[in-house]
Amino acid sequence: MQHYKIILTHKKNEITYVNNYRDIVVDVINSKQKILLLVNSPHPDAGALKSAIETNPNFDLTFSLADEFKGNFADYNLIILYQLPSKNNSATQIIQNSINSKVPMLFVIGSQSSLSVFNKISTGLQINQTTIKFDEAYPLFNNNFVQFQLPQNFQESINDFPPLNVPFGDYKANSTALVLFQQRIKSVLTSKPLVLFFDNFNDTKVGIICGEGFWRWRLKDYFKNSDHELFNELINKLVQYLSVKIKKEKFDISYKNIYPENESIIFGAELYNDNFEPVNEPDVLIDIINEQKKKFSYSFSKNSQFYSLNIGKLKSGDYSFLATSNLGTQKYVKNGKFVISAINIESSKLVANNKLMEQLAL
Repeated sequence: MQHYKIILTHKKNEITYVNNYRDIVVDVINSKQKILLLVNSPHPDAGALKSAIETNPNFDLTFSLADEFKGNFADYNLIILYQLPSKNNSATQIIQNSINSKVPMLFVIGSQSSLSVFNKISTGLQINQTTIKFDEAYPLFNNNFVQFQLPQNFQESINDFPPLNVPFGDYKANSTALVLFQQRIKSVLTSKPLVLFFDNFNDTKVGIICGEGFWRWRLKDYFKNSDHELFNELINKLVQYLSVKIKKEKFDISYKNIYPENESIIFGAELYNDNFEPVNEPDVLIDIINEQKKKFSYSFSKNSQFYSLNIGKLKSGDYSFLATSNLGTQKYVKNGKFVISAINIESSKLVANNKLMEQLAL
């Protein structure tokens, strides 16, 4: 992980210099990831996925109708199954080959999908319907998601994104689910997942997008920002997270590389025994060290099979941490670094937001 600070040269007559710098953190991935996108039939969503993935030079994309693909699944780092399994194509051989090759998969569920076949895959999510209906679900960002980070302005923008068409039914995700977005149905905030992941599926990862119509997110992004950067960033983050191989470790800490100073710092921890079964009887401790070498000590809370910790907000700067736990006679240690970036909203937005002021005046 590399931390950079980008600073613009001061110009005469600038209103303020406070917004002339930004902190960024870069993770370097050395090799290209090979991505296979298989579709049940042509769909605007598939085109949106293809366009977004092809903007990333670290991805090598193969696009095909499922019935026409003749390649080797083991050659790929991620297989995206758009509305597969479907009502007219169970994709059994495709899915079994992917599982046997331990290749991560990303399922996109829509009106063509066969939920009965999908449920039999045992990804960790079950969607049970008593009648075939669909809801319009808006994305609700999960602030506790720490597996990867999205741009700071993403949460604000996605609140304006159109809804996805999702199956109406009973959603049951197991306790290891990593939920990025939940579903908001009209004004009701639900616990149903919209986009989620499992990192313990057949010793690899699996992702699920529980709805179709995100091509409209791409259009909305362009309408609002005159580019597709936010949409492309979202898709590429999903693909990167799923395609990078799991480092199987008995003790791991999940966190973001960079946090804005107005955001609470949340850590997750996982501890496994020799059979790689999750345990959470032992305590997990962590020391946070700031730039002045001052140490702050915390203890994780035990949640179901894993651990979590919310230490609140910290001042801007560079931080390191050292986490420890003991299982039997074995001591486990994990260290890392993260950055708290300074935010000055008044200085970063110098143009009046007339729409917001009109809403406040009502």
